[in-house]
Amino acid sequence: MSRDEVIERFEHARLFLQAAVSGIKNERLEGDKVGGQWTVRDIVAHLAGWEKEFHRAAKVMARRSHAAFPWQIPHEDDWREFNAKQVALRQDRSVGEIFLELEQEQHAFTEWARRLTERQLAHEANFPWGGHGTLRDLLLMDAEHKIEHAHRIRAWRHAGGF
Repeated sequence: MSRDEVIERFEHARLFLQAAVSGIKNERLEGDKVGGQWTVRDIVAHLAGWEKEFHRAAKVMARRSHAAFPWQIPHEDDWREFNAKQVALRQDRSVGEIFLELEQEQHAFTEWARRLTERQLAHEANFPWGGHGTLRDLLLMDAEHKIEHAHRIRAWRHAGGF
């Protein structure tokens, strides 16, 4: 997949997530649980945290192949802790502020990614959260992460009839 196709996937994920949450009233964003544990607000806070994490890791990978990360989130329990921390960090912010943070980070990440070369996209590393892949893989992982959560929100909306 070329850089432009990766960017297109990024944009698709962003728009797909926007469509999934569009029109949901604030009380439902903050009150109803999607899949039992998190509200839509919590999901967006989680995504905002991971967007920053993906971007941070991508910048390290773009500098050199087989980059070593000075931080690790190696186990599922660590992911849960990271996820809970991201939601907690944004607990005092409004839904609008969290959406704006995610939008701004997505925009910055996308604009940064537009400048990557094909050589940089081929840089490999062991990801800080486990697994191995290229920078291209990391960018696609970020897009798929948003799409996965958007699907959950859409399924929750469909099940609730709104």
